Amino acid sequence: MKIKSVSAIQIINSRGIPTLKAYVALDTGEIGWSMVPQGASTGKHEAAEIFDNNPQLFAGFSLQNNIQNINDIINNGLKGLEITDQSAIDKKLLELDGTTNKGKLGANTILAVSSACVRAGAMATKKELFQYISEISGNKKISLPTPMFNIINGGAHTNNNLEIQEFMVIPSANSFFESIKIGVEIYLKLKAALTAKGQSTGLGDEGGFSPLLNNNQEAMSLIKEAIEATNNQEKVFLGLDLAANGFYRPETKQYQIGGKLITSDQLINYYQSLNEILSIKSIEDPMSENDTVGWQKIIAAFPNLQIVGDDLFTTNPEIIREKNQLANAVIIKPNQIGTISETFSAISEAKNYNMKIIISHRSGETEDPFIADLAVGIGAEEIKSGSLARSERLAKYNRLLEIEALHNLPYTHGL
Repeated sequence: MKIKSVSAIQIINSRGIPTLKAYVALDTGEIGWSMVPQGASTGKHEAAEIFDNNPQLFAGFSLQNNIQNINDIINNGLKGLEITDQSAIDKKLLELDGTTNKGKLGANTILAVSSACVRAGAMATKKELFQYISEISGNKKISLPTPMFNIINGGAHTNNNLEIQEFMVIPSANSFFESIKIGVEIYLKLKAALTAKGQSTGLGDEGGFSPLLNNNQEAMSLIKEAIEATNNQEKVFLGLDLAANGFYRPETKQYQIGGKLITSDQLINYYQSLNEILSIKSIEDPMSENDTVGWQKIIAAFPNLQIVGDDLFTTNPEIIREKNQLANAVIIKPNQIGTISETFSAISEAKNYNMKIIISHRSGETEDPFIADLAVGIGAEEIKSGSLARSERLAKYNRLLEIEALHNLPYTHGL
């Protein structure tokens, strides 16, 4: 079961930007494939994405050079490798790139091939993708994750005036199906509430509503109203992705909320005021990745909350090892690091420190449900795939519904 050829084509992601679909053909006839996402809100330590930068082609986002590198350099480098040896495949990809940040071939290029090899390996061994991921990652706990539904979008994911990037509802349910049911009910009631108030029900990048509200507090009040309208008050937690890099002002080392500059201490007080509107159980990137003192303060101020690092860690095992004490949960995005083997290393490192694992999509997504199988295969506690709208988001949730329906797997209560 060896690699016969590697190739790629250019497709379009959910933000209208070109991305890659890679194909890995085996000598046994199977053809694995993968589509790669692209983020809008990114940490400074994320691996580099590469584009052609030709303003005459797709506004500079063309990927012809990436495709050429896959068809030539990567194809020649991987040809003949055993498809079930993911570690050797990813090691060769890193050697072919030869840089510390994937700056030669691009993390988007490398991940497209790396994850296509995983799918090809699953096909060749006649295993479900999540089963194969469990096997090659060394994880023995296969389970369905708790979903985190992003129902109002702000920050870098839309053009409204909300500083907070994601307002999420997190069901406390006994099955993935029940979680979907609760999420859908709240989503539809929120849409009705927005309509009744004359607000737009247009969607942001991740499928959540993107209304022009007065402030973040109003968004939370609307979510509270929707939850109460569904009688799910006892079955739902609230989560926020603050993405604080977006409103951090490095020149003053302060944060800008509602047009005012405030300190880390004042920002913590602000979060506490939000908690009085609707009880919050999870906060992601509440401080800038550069504000280490702020992270230390937030951990002390909210000892019972899930404190999640995304831009802080960027799926990098070395950074997780260095800064694990600043959070108790970690976002895992394969395209932040570049290969599936490195993704496994980041997950393993986080588990060493008893951090919860949250597998996450990106704002520029595709219909590829790979991260759904990844979440199950590595036994993640939670998964983020946006709201309950737009097919690139639902592809992941629907795949998890399918896995639950066809396989007798335990369901993880993330919070």
